[in-house]
Amino acid sequence: GPLEPAQIAENEAFGPETLVCSEHFSGDGDHAWIRAGFIGELRNQLPRALRIIPPDPTLAEAAAIGSLEKRVLELESLLLDALDRLRERTRDVHDLELDSREREREVLKLQTALKRISSRVGNLGGLDAQLRRMTNALEVNEKNVGSIRNSFEQGLEEAARTAAKTVAEALHAVQEATKIAEKATAIAAGNKKRRRKKRKRTKKKKSGPDPFAI
Repeated sequence: GPLEPAQIAENEAFGPETLVCSEHFSGDGDHAWIRAGFIGELRNQLPRALRIIPPDPTLAEAAAIGSLEKRVLELESLLLDALDRLRERTRDVHDLELDSREREREVLKLQTALKRISSRVGNLGGLDAQLRRMTNALEVNEKNVGSIRNSFEQGLEEAARTAAKTVAEALHAVQEATKIAEKATAIAAGNKKRRRKKRKRTKKKKSGPDPFAI
């Protein structure tokens, strides 16, 4: 290494139990190596059926899960900022809608005025035809204004649904990550306690009975 996640995934033996070490790790020892299933970038390179977090995490692996939870919280913050920007855009669209309605009223007034002029012109065919073309052009502009308003409204509704769905997924991910981190920490602490007891029993067996004991 160092290798990119895609390069590691090309290895035929790569799986969730594959041990990897971050290039930014500055220490040494076995705790420098953690299983690929605890690293989101590597876990996403696996087939969907294998994208699982391995059991019995070590303390280093539990810390990696905690880092994942922090990233999810950062994502939630970004989504909330996006919602704020969406609300600002909603206000802009509302202002645009008011402006378009005002223009519609002006178009209607102009159409009414043109019809009155047309009716007064009477037999002046050329001027009458020109006024009719202007009236038709105004009707087309009115339709375009309505179409633009409908497009804005549809886009706004779709953006609101997408933002709400994304926030819900992010909150669910935060809850799941918190549960996993708590479980992983508890398991790691239990494993550490069992290893201590095992070392104590091994030490007692090696020392043997006291020859001077009565």
